[in-house]
Amino acid sequence: MGKNGVKYDYEGLQFDSKLEINHYKALKENDDIIEIVDMQKRFTLLKFDFNYIDFPQKKKRKYRDMVYTPDFILKIKGYDKLIAMESKGFPRKDYNIRKKLFIRRHGDEYYHYECRSVKQLLEDIKYIREEVIT
Repeated sequence: MGKNGVKYDYEGLQFDSKLEINHYKALKENDDIIEIVDMQKRFTLLKFDFNYIDFPQKKKRKYRDMVYTPDFILKIKGYDKLIAMESKGFPRKDYNIRKKLFIRRHGDEYYHYECRSVKQLLEDIKYIREEVIT
């Protein structure tokens, strides 16, 4: 989510950041080799369906499932698995543990791709065109 919980609209879709919008544009510009299969797909990493009583206030808490939601699920020409792409400018504290759990649970079905800039994405697309597809 953007600063202060702000969502950004582009082409009728909602994005969490301007970086994510720019990645979306770059992916769409390369739709001859990249297909956006899904966006914001939720993966349950750990089931936590239980209540807990806090100490010392004896306050009742409900723990929710731990989920991971990559920004894009991609199908890229030349690759045998789908790619879970994460647009990451500034990762939150819990991001690394969620990423590791995702790779552990879903690594047989998905590659994980963390992209920090449009420049990096364009360089990686160039690499795919020159080295993977040829």
